[in-house]
Amino acid sequence: NPAACPVDGYVVECSIPFKLFNAHAPTGRPKAGDIWMANFYKCGDELPEPHWGSWSPVKTQKPDFHRPEHFGKIVFVS
Repeated sequence: NPAACPVDGYVVECSIPFKLFNAHAPTGRPKAGDIWMANFYKCGDELPEPHWGSWSPVKTQKPDFHRPEHFGKIVFVS
C-alpha cells in the first residue's frame, strides 16, 4: 500500500509462528495491548565489506544486538 509507506523508509510485514517464542513467553499468545521488547537485525560481519543493521538502533561502539536496553517495543493490536 503506497499510501502507508513512510517517505524516508519502507514497511515490512512478516509472519513469525508463536511457537517460536514459547520458551521466552510462558504466558502464551499475546493479547491486544500486550507489549514485547525485541529487535530485528541483519549481520554481515563476515562479508568483504562488514556491515550491520537493526530495526531498533543499537548504541554501542561495537555492535551488540543482545542488549535489551536497545530493544524496541512491539505492541500487539489483535
